[in-house]
Amino acid sequence: VGTVFNPETARNEMTSFWDVLFSEMAVNKFMHTVTSSFLLASVFVIGVSAWFLYRRREVVFARKSTIIASVFGVIAAVATIFTGDTSARIVARNQPMKFAAMEALYEGQTHAPLVAIGAMRTDTTGAPNPREDFIFKIEIPNALSYMVFLTPSGFVPGISDLVYGNEEQGLISYEEKIRRGSVALQTLREMKRAEDRGDRATFEAMKEKFNDPGWVEDYYRHFGYGYYAGRELRELIPNVKISFYSFHIMVILGIHFLILSAIALWLSLKNRWGRQKWLLWVAMLTIPLPWISSQAGWVLSEMGRQPWVVYELMPTLSAVTRLNPGAVQLTFWIFLGTFTALFIAEIKIMISQIKKGPGGK
Repeated sequence: VGTVFNPETARNEMTSFWDVLFSEMAVNKFMHTVTSSFLLASVFVIGVSAWFLYRRREVVFARKSTIIASVFGVIAAVATIFTGDTSARIVARNQPMKFAAMEALYEGQTHAPLVAIGAMRTDTTGAPNPREDFIFKIEIPNALSYMVFLTPSGFVPGISDLVYGNEEQGLISYEEKIRRGSVALQTLREMKRAEDRGDRATFEAMKEKFNDPGWVEDYYRHFGYGYYAGRELRELIPNVKISFYSFHIMVILGIHFLILSAIALWLSLKNRWGRQKWLLWVAMLTIPLPWISSQAGWVLSEMGRQPWVVYELMPTLSAVTRLNPGAVQLTFWIFLGTFTALFIAEIKIMISQIKKGPGGK
């Protein structure tokens, strides 16, 4: 969206900033990030207010802040779940392998169930393309197909369908994509060699292919797969366990935040919030969970898209910058030390201010 591949510079160049800014994926990701941040703030306030109520301090203030935070929390939780659901459909359309990894779905199917809760075991058979299986799982029938297509009869491709192809569903195999990507990659290399030796006729002929919509659809579309010629197909599959667990941790915690906010609001309006000590403990213990949920979302976003920097066009193995390992290590430790110090300072400041209370000096 908003970009075009320039074969002379061998890079995708932006043609419309506004098309990129207001693309479906960009808008959805922005809204999901913002609403989840609002939810984080709401849960934090509910938890801190619960601490005051548990300690019987600033009771009036804590009850009022709980009502405000829980109203905001319910709205933010619903908005976060809605944008997350929309994001899942976008991922299913544009990054089907990532979506399959999120659900550890190896065999595609119609009426595909959604795994609500599950624990996975690793394949130890030594197979060329090992698959993780479930020790146990609880499924919601038809839910995955409905999530993607808004109908239970929709076919959701699994990892095997994407790797080995599914002719019935019009899915070509990764081996075929590698072949086509290799053609596109070789065409670009021949164009560059022709330019270096001053062969304008060959250069223009090769360049013209990148302007042919049919050739672009058949070959350039799979450009990134060309880098995997002669490599193992498993390199094109993201880490299934990490993708599965990060997705489900994020979703389960998101539902927990909605339930907590709704209960806090309902009991506060009835002037009963704070009577059940165990609920106050639940609210207090929930304080760090939005950060965990948020980080799980980012882990899914970054790990699930592997091995791609630009999906199907640029793999991570071709985007690596040649840097001195020592420079990378130094930068890593500087960032780790700096942000750890800031994190500790922030925690100390927040705890200090919470202990003082709203009227503290």
